[in-house]
Amino acid sequence: MSMARLIAAFAVLAAVSCGGGSEPDLPGPPPPPPPPEWFVPECDVVAGPPTATYSPDAGITLRPNAEAADGDVQLTAFSIGVASEYGGLLFASNHATRVYVSSDAGCSWGLAYTRASAVQFFTVTDRWGYVTVGTRDEEIVRLGPAGVEAVHPLPFDADWLASTPADPGAVYAVSRQTPTVDLVRRSGDMGKTWETLGDVGSSPAIQQLAISPTDMLHFVATGSGEISLSFDGGRSWSESTGILKDAFSASTHHVVFGGDRDVTDIWVNGSRRWRDDEGRIERDERFIARSTDLGLSFTDVVTTDDGVSLRGGTNLATRPGIAGQVLFEDYTKPAIYHYRASDDSVTVITWEPGEASRISSLVFHPEDPDVLYLGRDFAGCCG
Repeated sequence: MSMARLIAAFAVLAAVSCGGGSEPDLPGPPPPPPPPEWFVPECDVVAGPPTATYSPDAGITLRPNAEAADGDVQLTAFSIGVASEYGGLLFASNHATRVYVSSDAGCSWGLAYTRASAVQFFTVTDRWGYVTVGTRDEEIVRLGPAGVEAVHPLPFDADWLASTPADPGAVYAVSRQTPTVDLVRRSGDMGKTWETLGDVGSSPAIQQLAISPTDMLHFVATGSGEISLSFDGGRSWSESTGILKDAFSASTHHVVFGGDRDVTDIWVNGSRRWRDDEGRIERDERFIARSTDLGLSFTDVVTTDDGVSLRGGTNLATRPGIAGQVLFEDYTKPAIYHYRASDDSVTVITWEPGEASRISSLVFHPEDPDVLYLGRDFAGCCG
């Protein structure tokens, strides 16, 4: 064998012995399967604990619960959330000690989490539900289709939780630091660690934080006076116009973005008070207002002068894919209202007293504008 061939043979042997040959790399683990797509519930009766129900026709009829007395709806859920990117997954919290889960688009419900100390704040992201628990919000719990997936200590006292499909998997929290400082924080690792984004600087504390479903930098916060706005992810804040008007005081509570994911369409509810020269309350007005310019200005669309029953914390729901419509509950009886901006009209939908009690939670199916999920207020809440 020639010297050249001998050197080449040794080179091949060394390459194979040292693992430097041309063997293909071993395949890695397969990617996780995609979440199921959303579907419409198809059941005449809702099974499981009487936590929530749904309407197949935007509130006109309700599905009864199999375990409720005499087939009545008898809702006990205070808040309901829909996982926007995980088909069929919903969570319902009674804001006491329990959170329920449905994996079949609301046809049946089971217990997902329970604890002796209070379940405080609640939000549902693209694929998970999050709750804070404890008398001082001592933990944050992540919930999935099978129940608890992670529990982390909460290093601050949370006053609200929020999420947005524009920031998948992330959860946001508001915490009151001082009488004039509300910090907004974000966690991108399921609540394990938190980043402080900025200070809303509201007084008194903000009531609710909402984030645009298409722009994770667009924040809207309700509270005292005008609406607080951020267009840089909570790092700096400004105020809207049109809420306070000439009143002595005003406060806003619930806020939702338009159902067609139009970031220019925002709805809020709230109340105003006027005082006379001696400081006594002269007039009290409840309202629902709409903004069509990213929240920079608001205009009343419904007030108590229109003959509807409103409270400061009236819940709002917008229909997916449909602009200029909002639904809200009547807190005095089992009924909801449907407002349409196209003709500035309000339609009331009333059920028999046995069908449902006061409605406290309204949320639509993420894709179907007719499927509406409903929960009930607990006794004695919210005048």
